[in-house]
Amino acid sequence: MPPSAPASVAAPSADSVAHRASALLCQAQRRVRLARGLRGATWGALAAVAPALGVALARLLGLSALPAWTPLTLPLAGAALGALWLARRRPSLSVAAAALDEGCGAGALFRTFLEEGQLREPWLHELRRELGVCLAALSPASLGRAIPLRAPERASGWLALGLLITTVLSLAPPLPRAARPEAEVQVAMEADELRDLRRLGSRLRRASEERGSKALSHAASELEAFAHEVEAGRLDRLDALAELGEVESLLRDERERIVARGLMGEAFARDPALASAISGQGPLDAEAARAATKRLAERVATDELRAPLVEASRGLSSSSPAAQEAGARILKELARQLPPPSWDEQDAREIGRALSSLSETREELSRGGAAEPEATSEAEGELAAATPAGAPEPSPGAPPAQAEGEQPQAPEGEQPQAPE
Repeated sequence: MPPSAPASVAAPSADSVAHRASALLCQAQRRVRLARGLRGATWGALAAVAPALGVALARLLGLSALPAWTPLTLPLAGAALGALWLARRRPSLSVAAAALDEGCGAGALFRTFLEEGQLREPWLHELRRELGVCLAALSPASLGRAIPLRAPERASGWLALGLLITTVLSLAPPLPRAARPEAEVQVAMEADELRDLRRLGSRLRRASEERGSKALSHAASELEAFAHEVEAGRLDRLDALAELGEVESLLRDERERIVARGLMGEAFARDPALASAISGQGPLDAEAARAATKRLAERVATDELRAPLVEASRGLSSSSPAAQEAGARILKELARQLPPPSWDEQDAREIGRALSSLSETREELSRGGAAEPEATSEAEGELAAATPAGAPEPSPGAPPAQAEGEQPQAPEGEQPQAPE
């Protein structure tokens, strides 16, 4: 409860009490608005510290050319926006009265004063008396203590730390950036070399269309894409060597599959047990077929064709007739999928020619032959600039030209003779 007024002080009139209470509520209303604005400025500046730190760090690392004061303006802008947002509306008198009641310890005195029109005697007289006593006890500094203008403590600490770090990073000179290594020179190939690559891709594509080889079709697409990227200047030497290596790997894998298919076709035709299991004529000799299939799987080098052979051998080794029949069906399916031997022979020849051509191209790129003519042309340009106009070009074995007025040098071991 507020302290009682001194006995010597005359009781103020009802109108005077109401006027003073209304004036105090208006001051409290303005102070509540200012407190809201200060709180909004603090939180707005704190929210802007993170992007300010990012800008300052980018400037320190040389990633941004913004002025040093740019990071410091972000917290200021955030504070202004936060203050305007929270203080955009004037608080009501009831909010100001609640703040006064809580800050002065007056219970609900000022909130009740706002509703005095609904009170009757003797409650109205008692309200004005208590209000007059409270107003008499209030000092000029009481309003500041009741509605303090201070920022949130925890937010203020983080804000001070963020502003300190931002200021230090902003005022520090940018760090020197390490020199970037020079980019790899883009591969440049002659027109006839690109034409040979496209011709090789067309030959592989035609072979794949005639005999249905997916691997040759894939290699042809890779070669066409490689020639297009080289012509557009989008490949350096390392990338070009890597892409050519991928094409060579595709062709070598297909050559291994051709060899494996040849071994399988030969075994299916010559081994009686395998031929009987595939044709289905006569009783199935599961043990002999299993042994032949196991030997064939050990000779096949590609996992793609070895796996079904291992599965067929496992089925033939079983004591179950159903499993043995399943193994024989796998062998039949493998024999059915084998292309004619003449097709594999033609594909093998195409692959051999393609690998030979690609190997030569890779050697040229590995030696860096594309850069040597440029260096030679630069040397020739320097020699042409040093040679006077109209002078004959020196032959490769000729001695160097002598300057005008210079004495000719005598051969080693002889003394030069004076001119007569």
